[in-house]
Amino acid sequence: MSCVPKPSLLALVLLFAVPAAGRSTDAGASGVSKEYLTLVQAETHYLVRALERLQQTIINELDGRRERTLYRQADAALSLLVDFETALKPGVSRAQLYARYAPFESRLSELLDAAEKMGKEGRAVQREASRVESEDEELHFALSAGDTSAERVQQVFKRQARRLVTAAKELEQTAQYALLKAPGQVSPGDFRKLVEAAAHFQKSAEAGANPEQLRKDFREVDRSWQRALEVLKLVKARENLHLVRTAAKMDQIHERLYRLLGLKEKDRPRLTIST
Repeated sequence: MSCVPKPSLLALVLLFAVPAAGRSTDAGASGVSKEYLTLVQAETHYLVRALERLQQTIINELDGRRERTLYRQADAALSLLVDFETALKPGVSRAQLYARYAPFESRLSELLDAAEKMGKEGRAVQREASRVESEDEELHFALSAGDTSAERVQQVFKRQARRLVTAAKELEQTAQYALLKAPGQVSPGDFRKLVEAAAHFQKSAEAGANPEQLRKDFREVDRSWQRALEVLKLVKARENLHLVRTAAKMDQIHERLYRLLGLKEKDRPRLTIST
């Protein structure tokens, strides 16, 4: 299978920012733009690969009737995703892509719920399922680019807010494991406040808050992220590579929401790591 380059964050967000006149080829029943189609194709490719890895993990790690059922659920989701992938051709409309994506997303939700309910013996599967969920969020974000309908915008904010909370929790967990080995280097509250601020922002997004309210709630995320960055800037990448990669994921989602909220880029707290 050929390697498809990962779409850049800027390319995705710029599609959200294109003026209405420039989005005419992406709306209604008309065909989507070449740029949009390329981004969606790339994200679909990565999600296909993630689902394939999940199926292989199910085969390698599990046994029994319930696990074979899980495998079939993954296979059904993959089949629908491949069906969606075949529709990614010039001339396809956004409405057609949404219609193809909907049954896949429904089936994927069932698969992820089933994986989450597994016990300790399913941890490897749950890790791969988490990666699948992350790739699906990237596909949804690319698929939604340029759609400024109120319903879609709210949907994007809700999903990105959930990702922010997940990223903040992963960072807190990783930081405490990696840094508490050195007393005084980091306190539990340094990253706990970031999780709490992200959770508050997610609550506003889930409630359908308007952009101004979301920007207001995001300021606390900014302040908490800045405090976390004061700790992270003392970290050396060569000594804490996993922590750095986890922080980079948080930084990417933070940047994405910054752009979506229309905040000034020059004011954004940024991750910097010592080499």
